[in-house]
Amino acid sequence: MMDFELNSEEKLIQKAIRDFVTKELPQGVVRELDGMGQFPEKQLTALSKLGFLGLTIPEAFDGEGVNIVEACIVAEELAMGYPALAACYANAVFGSGAVLATLGSEDQKSRFLPGIARGELWVALALLEADDDAGGIETRAAPEGAGVVISGEKPLVALGDVADAFLVLARTGKTDDLALYCVDGNAPGITRNRVDTLGMHGENLVNVVFDRVWVESQAILGGMDRQMTAPEQLEMIQNYQLLGIGAQALGMARGAFGLALSHAKNRVQFDQVIGKFTAIQEKLTDLLCDIAAAKFLVYNAALVASTGKKFTREVAMAKIKAARIAVQASMDGLQVFGGYGYSMEYDIQRYVRDAAGTLSAGISNESLGLKIAKSMGL
Repeated sequence: MMDFELNSEEKLIQKAIRDFVTKELPQGVVRELDGMGQFPEKQLTALSKLGFLGLTIPEAFDGEGVNIVEACIVAEELAMGYPALAACYANAVFGSGAVLATLGSEDQKSRFLPGIARGELWVALALLEADDDAGGIETRAAPEGAGVVISGEKPLVALGDVADAFLVLARTGKTDDLALYCVDGNAPGITRNRVDTLGMHGENLVNVVFDRVWVESQAILGGMDRQMTAPEQLEMIQNYQLLGIGAQALGMARGAFGLALSHAKNRVQFDQVIGKFTAIQEKLTDLLCDIAAAKFLVYNAALVASTGKKFTREVAMAKIKAARIAVQASMDGLQVFGGYGYSMEYDIQRYVRDAAGTLSAGISNESLGLKIAKSMGL
């Protein structure tokens, strides 16, 4: 069982990121950023200068040393105020930093990790396609010269519009053989088409087409001497990705809960604040309990990941619970606000829009539920 008490260093990280959110992300600024839907480069640059983008990167590659729990703390706190920024951050520290630090070859670590830590290089995950598993992969990597030619389309790639490089999952033959390749984002043959989404404006989703994109054989993730098979690599990548999503969802739930609680304490009806009504009290009490449960699961998964042990089941449970409570907290918050909640003037509507995507982000809750059932022998 995990210890919920943060150590002194983790408390400093938590305070620093809370101070950052208070100073850099007042609600007026967040509303403006959400309306523009632009990649929050300025805020991410500021986070990199504070060292937060290097929390999953070894010091040898200009990082802060690997600390999965601290990275979760940052993602959670960011998501309370600006979920889309938290998603961009999680993509950097979990989706690329942790992945390449764990799975990359020495050359790939040297090439990518310092830039990720400085907020100067962005790597996007171009993995699954029609389904939530590798069975639906149609992207092909065909041998050509001293490398391979990659052809296919990857839908809904987060940060695909700003990516300097992609991690691409492709089939290497007629069999079920798979491989992951580090692909230069400026390589000829790559086309990006941005997708309009309901929420998470700033963490923009893009359909990426690879039209005979040539990469050298050494571009395979881990290099030619990689120690893990592609399915094993994919599982680890998805686990890190889901951990980031879980931390974001937890922060969203807390953010929505905070808005609802504040409104319940200040909105007066029938000569008393609405928080005195039993129905409101029950909603907020249930949310507080569920948020505590989600927090346990997310940080338990983070602690197991920190030991280097496999954390597939732990992170699946964490993502399912955190995504559900993010949606529940935002919808219950909307009800606490009453008619005001339906107005774009109030921020609770943004949490509803942003939280909705967490149910299917990374791997859908339904697919994760099937994986957990399988792990129980069902």
